[in-house]
Amino acid sequence: MPSIGPTELVLVFLIALVVLGPKRLPGAGRQVGRALREFRSATSQIRTELGVDAIVDEVNAVRADVGVDELARGLKQDADEISSSLKIDVDTGGAGPAPTTAEGPDAAAPPSSPADPGAA
Repeated sequence: MPSIGPTELVLVFLIALVVLGPKRLPGAGRQVGRALREFRSATSQIRTELGVDAIVDEVNAVRADVGVDELARGLKQDADEISSSLKIDVDTGGAGPAPTTAEGPDAAAPPSSPADPGAA
């Protein structure tokens, strides 16, 4: 979710000033402040009653014990390596290292079929 920058805040303030006028703007600001304070208080109370903070703490402790973050970093690193190797193969036209067979790299290549003389 994008944050609100200083330009957006100035724009909202100017719109509120035009809509409400200079006399009613301070009162409206106080009402908005009270509403935000009540909302934060209510959400904090609900989180406490439901035990959300305790659950989050337990999940974070389990994540630290299991090492999920290290595993995720390792998987991301592996995915980045595979992605870069695939990009190299695509950039070089698929000319990567020659595949080896069970007979070894010195084994004879399979015979190729002759070109179709009727195709042109």
